[in-house]
Amino acid sequence: MFYQFEFGLIIGGAILADLKVLLVSDDVDNAGTLKSGLSQSGANYVDVMSVSEDLLSKLSSDDYGLLVLECKFPTERFFEAFADICGAIEIPIICFSNERDSRVIAKSVEAGVVSYIVDDKSISRIQPIVDVALARFNERKSLKKELAQLKDKLAKRALIEKQKAC
Repeated sequence: MFYQFEFGLIIGGAILADLKVLLVSDDVDNAGTLKSGLSQSGANYVDVMSVSEDLLSKLSSDDYGLLVLECKFPTERFFEAFADICGAIEIPIICFSNERDSRVIAKSVEAGVVSYIVDDKSISRIQPIVDVALARFNERKSLKKELAQLKDKLAKRALIEKQKAC
């Protein structure tokens, strides 16, 4: 399986080896399963922190390439606060949760989550989940870039049309 990413061509899960992964959990003592799954999927560096720690400082202090949230029952308010923190930092985000509420899931997407996984953290599924999240993130990033370019072109065109009218 081949994917073209902004930072090069990869085969299957090879990209995880090049990414620093930050795992943010509401139960750090039991985050070992997910950390182990990320490691077995090829991640060479997985750092674990609690949701109660300063996420913005942690993300700013190191060059993380993937953010994985493990929150049993996040709330809409959690994702609203999370969106404020992560608004300035572009990073693919995966959320593993037990929460099935569609409003919470919608808030997670608004906050930048590209894959929201309910219940299942089986090790065999982690690599495909990461692959899809990275592909979606890069697609979203490309679309944002294209939109910005089109807006710029439209603004320039409007200026030219305004100058012609004078």
